[in-house]
Formats: sequence, structure tokens, C-alpha cells
Amino acid sequence: MQSPKFSIIVPVYNVERFIARALESAINQSFKDIEIICVDDCGQDKSIEIAKEFAKKDERIKIVQNERNLGTFATRNNGALSAKGEYLLFLDSDDFLELKACEILNDTLLYYKKQNICLDILGFNYRKDSEMQDITKLYHSTPAHYFHFKFLTNKPTCTSQQFLLQALTQSPVNWTLCNKTYRKSCYIKSLKLFDFSDKLVMAEDVLAFFTTTLHCKTCAQISPCLYIYCTNPNSTTQDLNANKLKNNIQNQLFVRDKIIEICNKFGDLERILGQICSIILNIGVLNQQRVLKKSFFTYLTTSLYKKYLRYKEKGLLKQVNVALKVK
Repeated sequence: MQSPKFSIIVPVYNVERFIARALESAINQSFKDIEIICVDDCGQDKSIEIAKEFAKKDERIKIVQNERNLGTFATRNNGALSAKGEYLLFLDSDDFLELKACEILNDTLLYYKKQNICLDILGFNYRKDSEMQDITKLYHSTPAHYFHFKFLTNKPTCTSQQFLLQALTQSPVNWTLCNKTYRKSCYIKSLKLFDFSDKLVMAEDVLAFFTTTLHCKTCAQISPCLYIYCTNPNSTTQDLNANKLKNNIQNQLFVRDKIIEICNKFGDLERILGQICSIILNIGVLNQQRVLKKSFFTYLTTSLYKKYLRYKEKGLLKQVNVALKVK
């Protein structure tokens, strides 16, 4: 049996309100050469039962079961290890895809292939819609907010270093995992750097994106908006009590240290990019510490430290720009 072009990885954890919409957006793709891998992360609701009902009607849907609750990072990775497709797409189960997403991505990959260019990463734009609406209504609505990915090079492709720099300097949304398709072999190669026992629910996107990109050579970006991100008030990133804030901070610090450790195994340029990434993560930690410890002293000390980090970041960016000859 021939392997599908795309494997769509869907982590499933306590999303019974939204999982049907996500799966419908994958099943109804205009490009049919896909598989859909739902990874059960041992939630307490009926999410996985809903996914299993879809799987009975569509043989392209496969169910993968975690032995215990592992968090988003390990759950996505388990899905990737089970994938048969040439390229991976990641779809959070409270979001959804535009119906022509895979068709547009496949056409783009073929276009580059005809020029003897094999892309390892193909990025695309996505939009944020804060209202949890019916999928059919959203397809015809005015986009609430667009995230754009502007290249720092006029060439049709860029190197992995340029791609990382672009993500780090534009906006943190650019390092999200879900607005790109990845050559599976590159993603799987990056997994050798991790211990899946580490349960991550915050900053896991930047860890996966950063380390996968380090194993890539050729990247490109297209302008169509193919992914719709929906704000779910019950998600791990939105429901922030004191304990969750502390856990998020621990996750971000872990990811920061892991990225530095991994980048030190590569060249000087990757090492500097890792330092820039760690600064951005540190600033994120400082912002969460402000929420956790609401005091004037905390505000003052974090503000001063953030100024120092921004100054340090500016110096590192100059070094990267010189190395990449980006004006």
C-alpha cells in the first residue's frame, strides 16, 4: 500500500466539544491522499470515543493510545512515530483546517519539485478566531486576525538558519508547530534528542519547531491562510491558576535549557540563534512571574531585567545578520 502524502496528527485530550469539527475539517479535505492520526492522551471526557466513531466511517483515521497522560509534546511525537505520510501536519483538536489546505500544500510542493527543489518545511499563514463557531460559518466569515510570515530574503526558498531567524524576530506565533508542514524524516530525526517522559504543555511548540528546523535544509513560505486557531478557554494555555502558572514557568525554563543544550551540538550560528530563543523564553517567564507575584518590586525588577535581555538580544541579532548577510 502506497504511503499517503500527508499525515495529520491530532492530539486528543478533553476536547469533546470541538473534536468533531477538527476531524471534519481533515476528513473533508479536497486533497484525499492523507491519513489522520488521533492520539489519545487519556482524558476524562468522551473525546476519543467521538474520534473512534469517525474512524469507523473513514479508514484513513487511525487511533493511537498513550499508556498514560503525557502532555501535548509527547502526544504529538507519538503520533509522528506512527505516521506513514511523506509530510506531517499538526492539528490541535480545538482548531481546524481550511478545506483546501492539503491541496494547496501539495500543489506548492509539486511546483518546487519541478524546479528540483525538495522542501523540508513549507510554512503558511493562519488566522485566529476567538469565537467558537460552527465550521461552515467560519469558512465564510471575515477573518478575525491574520498572522503573516514575511521572509527576510527575496529568494523563493531559504535556509533553516534564515527560517529560524524569521520566526524569532517577527512574532512568537511564527514558531508555532501548526502553521507548517514538515518532511517526516526531518521531524523523526529530531526526536532522537528527546526523552518523551518529559511532560510539556507550555512552550512545546518552540522546542519541536526549533529542533526540527535544525535538521532541515530548505524551507519556504506561502501566503494563504490554511489554519484556523480558536481560543479555547479550557485549554492548558488559557486556564491559568497559580499552580498552572508555576508549571508553565517550569516548562519554559526546561525548553530554554534544552534548546541551548541542543544548539551547542551544532555550529556557531545555530548556537547564537539558540541564545536568542532563550532570551525570548526568559522574557515570557518574566511576564508570567509578574502575574504570579503582583507587586511593584516584581514589576520593577522584571522590567529592568527585560531591558537588559532586549539589549543582549539586539547584539546577538547583529551577529546573525552579518553571518547571514541579511540587510
